[in-house]
Amino acid sequence: MMKRRGRLGILLAAAVMFLVAVLSGCTNDEQGGNGKEKPLKIAISSKDFYEFAYKDYIEAAFPELKVQLIELEPDYKTQVSDDDYIAAIKREKPDLILTSSWRYDMLAESGILTDLSVRLTDSGMKEDDFYPGMIEWMKRPGDGKLYGLAPDFQSAVLYYNADLFEQYKIDPPQEGMTLAEVYELGSRFVDQGGGKDGVVGFHQQYINQPHDMLDSFARSEGIRMVDYAKGKITMDTPLWRDKVQTIIKLYRNGTLSLNRTKGEVIDDVVTYGKEAAEAGDLFGKGKAAMTIVYYNDGNSYPFEVGTVTPPVSSSDRGRTSSIYVFDAMAIPADSANAAVAWDVIRFMTSDHMAKVKARLGTGMEGFSVRRTYVEYKQDPLIGKLFELMPVQTPANSTGDVDTQKFNPLFQELVNREVEAAVSEGKSTEDVIRTIQKDGQLLLDAAISISKK
Repeated sequence: MMKRRGRLGILLAAAVMFLVAVLSGCTNDEQGGNGKEKPLKIAISSKDFYEFAYKDYIEAAFPELKVQLIELEPDYKTQVSDDDYIAAIKREKPDLILTSSWRYDMLAESGILTDLSVRLTDSGMKEDDFYPGMIEWMKRPGDGKLYGLAPDFQSAVLYYNADLFEQYKIDPPQEGMTLAEVYELGSRFVDQGGGKDGVVGFHQQYINQPHDMLDSFARSEGIRMVDYAKGKITMDTPLWRDKVQTIIKLYRNGTLSLNRTKGEVIDDVVTYGKEAAEAGDLFGKGKAAMTIVYYNDGNSYPFEVGTVTPPVSSSDRGRTSSIYVFDAMAIPADSANAAVAWDVIRFMTSDHMAKVKARLGTGMEGFSVRRTYVEYKQDPLIGKLFELMPVQTPANSTGDVDTQKFNPLFQELVNREVEAAVSEGKSTEDVIRTIQKDGQLLLDAAISISKK
């Protein structure tokens, strides 16, 4: 938050120029006559998140607008259930909802949001003005209706150590590679003797354990290890046998590393100190040829770095699991201040904001969803990212499963079994059989707990 506020000189000066155009869309009757009396009621997870992601922008563009925040999840340690979340929306009657994309899915399916298509058209905007992956993402849960818009999206990219590729005389990664092809490329460092130098082909700092690697395959191919809605572990299939066997082989031959970044649990939250983070960053230490991190992750490396688009799905090379729409903005059907709520959404998704974000640089919030952002940013890689679409992952409602209890135990089970195959020679078939059996016991227990 402090980083963003430190960069706001550009925003504050530029946003004022847009005030007249934005505020002219507010209707006097909905604003209480003079546009000042009635506050805009905004539902948000917490005040802290509002201040981090929205406050500076909204205050700069709407200096006279009164905002009343409705905090739905002020304690980040306690996750509010879907039913309680919807109940709070119905009870508090906000005018504008600023939420996560996964909460948006639930809200869109519940029927309490208004379709924004008419307002979009009336504002002189069209769906083609935006990154198409965002529009598709917003339409997925609502039978094709546009119940929300996102102000930005984020993408990871494939970083590679150009010096290592040159040293070992290996051709660098190309655009449009699948995850399996990236791993195959990484295995060439083993063939060229990189293992003797402590070099691995691929490593991600915090998500390099077996469950993480298998989950990457799952997201890339639109499959899953667990069907929460049906209460079933779904790994006893030929496809998962192939993926598990592949991962075991990659760990055994040294393409991947089991090096684990060890964090410290403080108040039930895992934190990583500087020493732990540096010890686990094999790519940053020049000991990993490739990694996948957010675009412009802010790190400076002591070697030449190359970047290409992230791995794509093998079934559709125009899609990737490395593009994310994290946030959504929506208006409840019974909003008493819908016109002003729409003006805020319109501003946050405007061409003006694309210019502002292009000047500010790409931080945690990512790229503006306006297509014109590509022109303002002038980075060919961003243009290629705008051409990719997110993988269409089937909805996976958690159903009656207590995921906070189940997920850590299941992840540890998968990690333990694959590590046993790597270090003790356990067969792929035995690994799958144990994960399927013991995982189902864990899942059944998590369902029983949630039903009490």
